[in-house]
Amino acid sequence: MEDSLQLPTQAFAWIDQQLLAWLPPALRLVLWSACAGALAMLLYGMLSPQSRIVEAKRELAWARADLDGFDGELAEALPRMRRMLGAAFRQLGLVLTPALAALAPMALLAGWIAETYGYAFPEAHDAVPVRTRPERLPAQWIPPAPGHDAPRVAVADPRGQWHAEIELQTPVPVIRKRSLDAALISSPLGFLPAELPIERIELDLPQRQYLDWGPGWMRGWEFVFFTALTLVALAIKRAFRIV
Repeated sequence: MEDSLQLPTQAFAWIDQQLLAWLPPALRLVLWSACAGALAMLLYGMLSPQSRIVEAKRELAWARADLDGFDGELAEALPRMRRMLGAAFRQLGLVLTPALAALAPMALLAGWIAETYGYAFPEAHDAVPVRTRPERLPAQWIPPAPGHDAPRVAVADPRGQWHAEIELQTPVPVIRKRSLDAALISSPLGFLPAELPIERIELDLPQRQYLDWGPGWMRGWEFVFFTALTLVALAIKRAFRIV
């Protein structure tokens, strides 16, 4: 069951590594964002009752205009207010479920993007703080060395005996064991072996920046991802006249 839940993110990883590896990371991020925006809007357009939404919007506009033009006692205005609120809730009911269904794939992709495009490796000799759960089990960051192109994390027991070394081919900030909580997340590094007496390793890796300008919050993957996603979604909405 858990393996089937991870199929979408495993497919994302395969496409990213096998088909898009020749593109620079920033361009791959924009491409993923554009695909997410297009998919979300097209899926919403297919799932939502467009003709009924158009009718509900017209009814709401008529009810609002009727209430705005009314100049009488409050008791006489109450039926008009109820009519306007009823029309508003009908429109909300028509769009809410399709919108949530269309956002689900986007949320799944955003979680995978955060793991894959959110962080970078530090400079070769920079130290990286490592935390483990349970905290009594120490772990150590080992930078790349001759014979090892990638950095590693070594995990020890309370007596100081090393249990395992995990090679990091991808800058992932969290390495966890397979569990129900992680059922929807396919880690680029896989999961910790079940026999290890450790549940989770957290690494304070530097965040990757994609823009050379603007405040710090604009330079990470989030601003690029959601900006491109929104622009593409709005373009699709306008092109296909989706309401």
